[in-house]
Amino acid sequence: MKEINRRDVLKGLGVVSAAGLTSQVACHNQQQPTQPQAISPKAVVPPGTLLNIVLHGTYAIILEHGKNGKSVTLKAPFVSDHVYYAATADLDAAGEVIWRQTSWIFQNTSFAVDIQGSSSSMAVPNPASLQTDRVIIDWDLSKIKGYDIHNPPYHSVSLPWPDGIYPLRADHKNTLTGQTLKDNNVAPKQIPTVYVLAYKFATYNTPTFKDNLGFDRPIPVGSDGVMRLHLFAEPRDHGDCAVPNMALDALRRLFIRETGTLDLSLVVKNNAAVPPDVTGMPTGVDHCEERSTGELSIPCSKFMGYTAAAKKVEDGRATTDNTDTICTDSGHPRNCMAVIINSSIS
Repeated sequence: MKEINRRDVLKGLGVVSAAGLTSQVACHNQQQPTQPQAISPKAVVPPGTLLNIVLHGTYAIILEHGKNGKSVTLKAPFVSDHVYYAATADLDAAGEVIWRQTSWIFQNTSFAVDIQGSSSSMAVPNPASLQTDRVIIDWDLSKIKGYDIHNPPYHSVSLPWPDGIYPLRADHKNTLTGQTLKDNNVAPKQIPTVYVLAYKFATYNTPTFKDNLGFDRPIPVGSDGVMRLHLFAEPRDHGDCAVPNMALDALRRLFIRETGTLDLSLVVKNNAAVPPDVTGMPTGVDHCEERSTGELSIPCSKFMGYTAAAKKVEDGRATTDNTDTICTDSGHPRNCMAVIINSSIS
């Protein structure tokens, strides 16, 4: 498979707002925020009281809980055609995303998002009754022993326990199969391609994250009071449709079991871009924040029109004789998904 370089990434990112995401990724040591367009004064929450961390692409979202407390670890597997970066964001009056600062995430790095004083109110998942609106498995039921030192993640992120995890932009046509799902007695009704981890605060807060130089960068408060951090681990475009399980296979290899490996496989029936959610959105999340790296050149004002064709294909209201063309024409990697792993630590 062709090696992806930073110039290729810029082609995929396109032009995003004034001096926006592309220029900051190109000059990845530059951390000056972009100048906002006309900012809407409409507040969603009191300033600095909500942080949304938006995950795009392939992550193991490991929920760790036990007598020593609760926390979350994100592990992004190494996938040859993926790009990895973080970006803070705001919205302007027209609903366009304004990228404030971006930072490459380098291989073999680990960092923490420093979040102090959040409510951490999300309930611990019950292994006997796992949710079906997301892809979630249990550490013990899956017979996981630990992490494979021969297949380390590309990078890891440490987070406190959130107030909620919300699945977005879910694939309703393709399905997951494998013994691991049977071991967990769970059958996901959908495969989300975006997840939002929400953190709520009683008073104004200023979380920070590490940039690629190791400096703590504040996550700015948006014009609507919401703080936004996007983490990307996905192809610069639609990915390689010929190997739909490439990313999922890399995620499975992060873990070792008592015998064998995690058995999860994506059964592909539709390669069209997954339509974004527009209703029932988590507080402070705009549908335009569901765009993948390969879609960032599409203005928010045109994003719904772009995905309307994909929605017709998914609903069966339109057909095509060439699923490869659907995939190639799409900027959305339908086969890049995250897996939540519930882990009780004694």
